[in-house]
Amino acid sequence: MDKVGFKNIRLKDPSLHEIKIVDQKITIAQINRGPADISNYRRSLNSAESLRNPNRKLYYELIENIKTDGILDAVINKRIRAVTTNPISLEGTDDENTISLFQAPWMSELLALMMQRLFWGHSLVEPEFNEKAFKDPELEQLFKIKLIPRKNVSPEFGVITANANTFSNQGLPFREEPFADYLFEFGGERDLGLFMNLIPYVLYKRNNWADFAQYNELFGMPLRTYEYDPHQPDTRKQVESQAKAAGAAPYVIVPRGTEVTYHNAGTSAGNGGYKEFNDIMNNEMIITVLGQTLTTGNDGKGSYALGEVHQDVEKSINLEDKLWCEFQLNWNVKPKLIKTFGLNQLRGCKFKFDDTIKLTPQQKVEVFEKLHNMTPIQQQYLRDEFNLPDPDKESIEIWKGGKSAVPEVPGKTLP
Repeated sequence: MDKVGFKNIRLKDPSLHEIKIVDQKITIAQINRGPADISNYRRSLNSAESLRNPNRKLYYELIENIKTDGILDAVINKRIRAVTTNPISLEGTDDENTISLFQAPWMSELLALMMQRLFWGHSLVEPEFNEKAFKDPELEQLFKIKLIPRKNVSPEFGVITANANTFSNQGLPFREEPFADYLFEFGGERDLGLFMNLIPYVLYKRNNWADFAQYNELFGMPLRTYEYDPHQPDTRKQVESQAKAAGAAPYVIVPRGTEVTYHNAGTSAGNGGYKEFNDIMNNEMIITVLGQTLTTGNDGKGSYALGEVHQDVEKSINLEDKLWCEFQLNWNVKPKLIKTFGLNQLRGCKFKFDDTIKLTPQQKVEVFEKLHNMTPIQQQYLRDEFNLPDPDKESIEIWKGGKSAVPEVPGKTLP
């Protein structure tokens, strides 16, 4: 069993000087990925939603089981990456040292755990403070981000249990001081996340695969028929030996003159239902996570206009995620960074995602051409924007003669 504990931390706020959080050890349970079906899903859901004794252990184990689905993993990561790959800035300060403390891998890890709460329902994060980052932010990170194992966390009771293998409503009260000033909590007390909707689709999909595998075993290979002379006793054994040696395809051995009828189900009409059902389950998962299918699946079907509509749907979902993360960083995380860790330089600052539209060089040329017809543009600004060197005398003479000395952007020529 692995051990994860709360590290001692020296609080920077003078009023809380030298307060330390006790090094509490918790036992992490082994992941159980046994066979699962819809009955397991119902039992885990009933246990997690119990009003008197809610226990998420079975529910979390079932999530670990279905997370191995490739389509599910891809769409979840796609939604999370829309947040973690979007640059985030610290507005309200020009101090490069302060900005560099937050433009680090630990911030991306924190955002990923914040987004995971959307699927799991809850995330409790322990930041391990590193004072060395103030001296050398290029080599040291401000925090090491750790997720408190979800099986050890009871959001309903607000406690961290010592042993994940046994249910208990007793433990470290993480919503009370000093833990409340130290740990980052994301998600609701009874929120089970999107996995509650996604689990049945994966289970049905797996069962469909099992049925399809059995179907292929029965009808995927050609059936061979062998006849033998019933009046010669040793003939059957010889025929059977030859049939076994010919390969793994199924075969039937019958006496000569016996009529055998086979009803062939191995046609596209017979097996098409399995693929259709698999596609339906995949599309349901994609819609649940991304809100649409045209930007991820759909096998290239659909019009361009419809694709734009679906892309707008996905962008609106991504915008909602980024706004939620901004609110959490500014109203949940930042106050603790100031109060508990003494990062007073964050006062008056605000975390904000950079949603500036990035234009291609061709698009920039089109914009400059339109602006040139409306207002004068400084040549130096133009050169800086396209990273163009200042022209020499020869280039100017050629330009005056009707040819541009400035390197052209493909498809467009600057005026």
